[in-house]
Amino acid sequence: MDLGLNGWLLSTFQINQLPTSELSSLYRIHYRSPMFKLIAYAEVTSYLLLLFVAVPLKYFADQQLGVKILGPIHGVLFVAYCFMVIRRSNAEDWSWKQTFWGLFAGILPLGPIRIATKG
Repeated sequence: MDLGLNGWLLSTFQINQLPTSELSSLYRIHYRSPMFKLIAYAEVTSYLLLLFVAVPLKYFADQQLGVKILGPIHGVLFVAYCFMVIRRSNAEDWSWKQTFWGLFAGILPLGPIRIATKG
């Protein structure tokens, strides 16, 4: 009988027999992993490089290459940061205001670092 991945995980690790408090703590540990910090720092770095290196080169030295390379990289990292904020807000039961400020911080140059190191 094929249980699928979720069924296999539940039966193998007997997760369905854990109390709810243990399940939520397991979930929190996963989303407080270094991956969120890594994405936040990478997003901030790409934003600062784009803002202070690539854009000035584009407008003052007529060099488009920096924006063509860093623009999509920053875009992917920004979307990943937003995704991680939403996942973390669900895992840690943030209010809608906390989630809003976590997403808004992604627009600010150093905002994601504050959110990643919080808590």
